[in-house]
Parts: sequence; structure tokens; C-alpha cells
Amino acid sequence: MAYTVYYHSECKGFTGRAFSPLCILEAAGATYETKGVDAVPAGSITFAPPMCTFPDGSTISQTGAICIALGQALNLAPEGAVASAKGVQLTMDVADMFSEIMGKKGAERIMKWVNHFESALGDKPFMMGEKATYVDYAAMGVFQIFLGKAEKEDFKGVEMTPKIKAWYEKMCADPAVSKVLGMAAFLPDSFY
Repeated sequence: MAYTVYYHSECKGFTGRAFSPLCILEAAGATYETKGVDAVPAGSITFAPPMCTFPDGSTISQTGAICIALGQALNLAPEGAVASAKGVQLTMDVADMFSEIMGKKGAERIMKWVNHFESALGDKPFMMGEKATYVDYAAMGVFQIFLGKAEKEDFKGVEMTPKIKAWYEKMCADPAVSKVLGMAAFLPDSFY
């Protein structure tokens, strides 16, 4: 059985919070399909999309949880206990940053997050080291917002730092990210 990602418009209108899980599936070369939220299995005990059904039939929701579970299942997770814990933390940080961007918390607050991720990146090519992991794909789901928010009043003063910009450009060139970017818009213009 393949993976199934459930999201608004089957990810044909926009990928939004399903963007990162789709990137992970593509990076791993996993077989998957996308369906609308009306197709989520009954009794899955999930609430807000995206949701993902795994080959064993289990279904979970929450972008961060899906990214972590996919990363672990598809060998795209950080290795070792310390790195694993830091990977989970950074994925939860992505969710908080996303919430604060969409909540229009302002440039000063968002730049604290950008600088936090620059510190996490350090001098490494990827967030967790020498290769892309689910953490990088999860983080792409928040940094992808920058393009649509660039000219918005609530985003004035927000920019990618040099290291984050270089990382972002490297990730945009990743074949999995490129493919998902080509599927549909990240968000509809009205969401920015």
C-alpha cells in the first residue's frame, strides 16, 4: 500500500501545509497519492489537514508530526538520540514560526525566528548536518511563505539572512522541492 496525503483540493489548488510532507515523500521516492479531505478514513481521529495514511493503514494529522513520522519511516531523519531530539524541536519551531507569520506578529518577532534558524544551520549545509532531512523539508514549508509575504505591510523588515538564503536556494534546487513547487501554488494570494 502507498502513502496517501489528504489536503484541500487534493493539493491541486495549493499545497500549503501539505508542502513539506509532499517534499519528504518525493525525496524518498515513495509511492503516494493525494486526495481531498472528504476521503480521510472514518475513525482516524484527525482534525485539521493535512492528514497522511501510512502503508500500515494508520492515519495521522499535523504537518510536523507527519514530517517526523515520514522522515523516520523513509530514512530522512537525523541520526542519534541528540540529533533526533533536536530535529523534533526544530520541526515544532517551524510550526510556531508559521503560526506567528500567519498571525502577523511583525518583523521584529519573525526576524527572531529567522535568526534562530540561522543559528541552528550554523556552518552546516543543511539544518542537521551534511544531508537534507525531514527538518529541512519542514523548514521549507515556512520559508516558502516569504515569497508571497514580501510586499505585505506586516512583513516589512523581514528577510532571509545570508546563510538562510543560501540554504533556501539550495533547497529550492532539490529535485523533490522543485517537483512539489511545480504541483500548485504554495498558498492562494488571498492567504498572504
